[in-house]
Amino acid sequence: MDKIAEIHDAKHFSQKAKRRDHFNSHKQVYMEDPQVPARPAKKEIVREDIHDGKKFRPSNPAKRGNHCTLEKFPLYVEDPPTQLKRKKPVEGEEDIPGFKPTTKFSSMPSPSVATNIRNLKSSFPASFARSPVRS
Repeated sequence: MDKIAEIHDAKHFSQKAKRRDHFNSHKQVYMEDPQVPARPAKKEIVREDIHDGKKFRPSNPAKRGNHCTLEKFPLYVEDPPTQLKRKKPVEGEEDIPGFKPTTKFSSMPSPSVATNIRNLKSSFPASFARSPVRS
């Protein structure tokens, strides 16, 4: 007890009004760090060879995915060197036909916008003009 008093009284000009330490820390009071017992060791399970030494082969292999593989990444294969050759047009051959759309494209505005009176007045002001003669 004297040693603690010496440590706290060493700062003679301290502005601390009172000592703020306690006999027990908060963790000890609320038991926030209790002793946890060790887990029991698991028994190691040894399984028989069910495939008779053959490699695993899935019954329904993947049709799509990362190159249709079960591995995380496919093996690296270098690209073969490519050599571009210009194709010379041969006389007598026809060119490849261009793209032909299957249907005629036409846009159709939504009726709530197209038939709004304010929009019609701005598009066709002559149709909505008031006649100069009033009856």
